[in-house]
Amino acid sequence: MMKRITFLMIFLTFQCYSQNSAVPGLYGECEDGYYACTQLLLKPDGHFEYYIFYDVGGGSVLQGTWKISSDTIILNSFAKPKQTKSFVIESSQMLSDSIFIQVYDFDSLSLGYAKVTINSKQVIQSDSNGFAKLPSQLIRSAQANFLSDSVLATFDDPFIRKITLFVPLRSGSIPQYIINERWLIRRNSIVPFDTRTLRFETKYSLQRTNIKNKKFGNRG
Repeated sequence: MMKRITFLMIFLTFQCYSQNSAVPGLYGECEDGYYACTQLLLKPDGHFEYYIFYDVGGGSVLQGTWKISSDTIILNSFAKPKQTKSFVIESSQMLSDSIFIQVYDFDSLSLGYAKVTINSKQVIQSDSNGFAKLPSQLIRSAQANFLSDSVLATFDDPFIRKITLFVPLRSGSIPQYIINERWLIRRNSIVPFDTRTLRFETKYSLQRTNIKNKKFGNRG
């Protein structure tokens, strides 16, 4: 029995090592003369280079660190926003007939006319300054959507009086930073996590490719 357990532990360790050691490399193929290009270079030393290019808007290379959690790659750029939390709450046991909500991006700029969904059913909209107000009630979750970007926050505090939500913006622009961005590991590809639908976007993936196909910086 002990031999079987020992063998199983060695086998699982080998499988995990094999998967992790196979992950580093270049992902994303871009044809010559491309109008848009996304490539992610995962280096064996735990660093990455993330190239995103649009014909309108130009391109940028983000650098940072990556790690593996189970079957998922997690990216964090060296560049950081002013705000790193997804939400902040203020609580009070004093009676109040209203709860206030503010919606910002990660650089603390207000997001006007954002859609806010309370407890997965009640939908309200922030004003031009990113503010919204609703009658006092028990709030278990709040999701803010701005364009195709969103953030979801869950709570277990029955005395919430104010909620500030921070939406990481990426729609139609080159991101300036990455915070805990997740990619699902497949056999020869990686699949991004969609923060709007809250699931991995299996219809879109970056295929593993030869380092000679790298379109940014030097190819060494």
